[in-house]
Amino acid sequence: MKKIIVGILPSYIEGEGVYSNYYKFIDLYSKKIIENGAVPVGILLNGDQLDYCSLEMCDCFIIPGGNKVRGYVYETIYYAIKKNKPLIGICMGAEALDIFSVVYEKIKDCFKSIDDFRNIYLSLKDKNDGTLLKALPDGNIHDNNIVSIDKINDIYHEVLVDEDSLAYKIFGPRIEVPSMHGYDFKYVGKDFKVTGKALDGVCEIIEYTNPEYFIIGFHFHVELMDSEVFKHFIEEAKVRRMKIS
Repeated sequence: MKKIIVGILPSYIEGEGVYSNYYKFIDLYSKKIIENGAVPVGILLNGDQLDYCSLEMCDCFIIPGGNKVRGYVYETIYYAIKKNKPLIGICMGAEALDIFSVVYEKIKDCFKSIDDFRNIYLSLKDKNDGTLLKALPDGNIHDNNIVSIDKINDIYHEVLVDEDSLAYKIFGPRIEVPSMHGYDFKYVGKDFKVTGKALDGVCEIIEYTNPEYFIIGFHFHVELMDSEVFKHFIEEAKVRRMKIS
């Protein structure tokens, strides 16, 4: 069997200079993927335009952290659901899954293009003070700016995991995680559920409710942890590839 291909979406950095717009990929994602016997592939775009041929060549996807969710992220989530390909969202990627869940609830039976999605999203934002997330208060345990690798242990905190969840199969009932996010989920669409929360009630894990899928978001940084997340992720991709072949 050929190795599993993991498509990694980029974080897009926007600037004012001729060469200041660029895509950024997190090296630690690739490291975890290679350690688990798969091949990481960066998905490049034409501005915000996504070529679906690049998605078709991949067995599964990672949505990275960052500071702004682009339209192609939502397109990729929808594609992963439509094709039943495993997907992991990390930090901002988990927030993207949450936002997607709210809009998807309104549009899933008539999703034709990203423009349809965007129109519903903008309408919901207008009704909710401009965001479908909620800012965390200053001084909370989650909003840690990037720290040096030797101080990662300083930003760990406990998360309690629901028993009836994908996350429970990976982590068990509780886990210590490193967080670096300043928002919590405000709403969650009915096709998704929160399956892990910090002790202060902040949402840390979100999953697609259909048990036939592996679509999950971690608000914390699994790439910094010693866990079996990427092993499970790639094994799930192998199972689905075998079913297709």
